[in-house]
Amino acid sequence: MPLDVLSMPSYQSHMASDNENVLVFPRPAPVEIAQRSSLGVFACIIYAVIMREVKSRFGQSNFGYVRALIEPVVFIFGFVFIWIALERATPIAVPIELFFLCSIAPYTAFVRTWEYTSSAIRANQGLLMFPVVRPLDFFVARTILEGASQLLVIFILCTVMHGIYGEPRLLPEDLLSVLAAFLAAIVLGAGFGLTTGCLVMEWPFVEVVLLLLRRIMFFTSGIFFIADTLPGLLKDVLWWNPMLHVTEWFRSAYFSEADSQFLSLPFIGGSILLIITIGLIQERRIQRMVL
Repeated sequence: MPLDVLSMPSYQSHMASDNENVLVFPRPAPVEIAQRSSLGVFACIIYAVIMREVKSRFGQSNFGYVRALIEPVVFIFGFVFIWIALERATPIAVPIELFFLCSIAPYTAFVRTWEYTSSAIRANQGLLMFPVVRPLDFFVARTILEGASQLLVIFILCTVMHGIYGEPRLLPEDLLSVLAAFLAAIVLGAGFGLTTGCLVMEWPFVEVVLLLLRRIMFFTSGIFFIADTLPGLLKDVLWWNPMLHVTEWFRSAYFSEADSQFLSLPFIGGSILLIITIGLIQERRIQRMVL
């Protein structure tokens, strides 16, 4: 006969009495997890992405770091050789090697940051499976990594160059302005990378147009010339190239002989603000697409 309801309490008490010798462990105290602010989470994500980028870009050996230093040296001496072969005079009264260093350095920082950040989403799209990771994190991490690399390269090259010539007059005229111009080139490149990288995610054929645009900017960003020496019409057209203003700013801050009347700091600031704003709008659209 099945147990009735009245017999259940006695059955349970009997079972409890049979298990009196069973060891009962106390419940562990709850572990408190430290709460991080949104800024702290963002910093941790950026650090993790940077470490991942360092390993994937430079590898396990130190050759990747050496390559980052050799590339601008090859460019500089290549241009110097062509300049000497053409028997051209230096635009200002400084050694031709130092002139090209101060012309190529800001453009290289700009274009390398542009190229490196434009592929940030495509190279790290798998990480978007984590809810806390956003597409913008990849752009910020790559900008910091490339900016630090370019700053280190220009510091080493300038130190070596001044060690060779040893002339006090060739030292930077305004070091803070030199640094500000170099950072402006990096931020401008990051803005272009953010905007064009998001465009390529939607329309891959845009990459062909961007390749042509980078070639045009190579010849119009002041690597081979000083803007004040240009004819009037050409000067008016190239005035709309923000990278030419950045190059003029860098050289004007480095050499007292290169004081530029072409330079417009408000135009540089406005261009950076505009391109980053457009890029952030595009990034929000991409975030809704990939998440």
